[in-house]
Amino acid sequence: MGVKDTAEESVLQHRAGGVLTLTLNRPERRNAVDDATANVLHERVRAVHDDPDCQVIVIDGAGPSFCAGWDVEAATALRALPVAAVEAVFERNRVLLEDLESAPQVTVAAVHGAVMGFGLGLVARCDIALAAESTLVALPEIAHRIVPAIVMVDLLETLPEKVALDWLLSGERRTADDALAAGLFSRVVPDDELQSAVAELARALAAHDSTTLRETKALYRRLQGLDRSAAVREAIATAAAALSDGGS
Repeated sequence: MGVKDTAEESVLQHRAGGVLTLTLNRPERRNAVDDATANVLHERVRAVHDDPDCQVIVIDGAGPSFCAGWDVEAATALRALPVAAVEAVFERNRVLLEDLESAPQVTVAAVHGAVMGFGLGLVARCDIALAAESTLVALPEIAHRIVPAIVMVDLLETLPEKVALDWLLSGERRTADDALAAGLFSRVVPDDELQSAVAELARALAAHDSTTLRETKALYRRLQGLDRSAAVREAIATAAAALSDGGS
């Protein structure tokens, strides 16, 4: 098996109706991500951006954990590279996270086991995150004398300041309920119900009108970048246009 084949198999994909499931497939590494895995995931997310028949993207992890962050061995190898080369790797990873967030489809994270470091970035950039109740969340980088800089961007926009700093500076593990209360997770379900809950949600989302689903997500993202008065004007204009289109 060649290197390319190995990289391709690090992210499995399954398409059922309007739902594409992308599964991190490095269970022996607790689905820790290296540059090759990140590139494959990015390619598969980007490949359906313009696919009108794909309504939902589910991000999952094979084996006992969702994602244990950035692969330690890969990070060690990066230390031997020039700074510019390392920055290029991290820039690609940031683009992956931004493209995951900007996907026109609804993105759903199916979180279980452990989610750490870069894995938190994946969860934060999904629209909805369902988690098994035994899930543990951690940012252990500080204990390894690493500044968790990449995921910090996502935490700034997802968690309350004092919660984010607590997680970043302490490196302590948090429960699924902690992450739900902080706003990282949307729902917490019993462990044995996670896959069925994700499948049911994905089917329900995919059953909605495609245009309305995409426009609702797109409007929410647009409003985030506006001040309140501009957001109100945009919301009114969009609502009026929708009613006008419906009555024509």
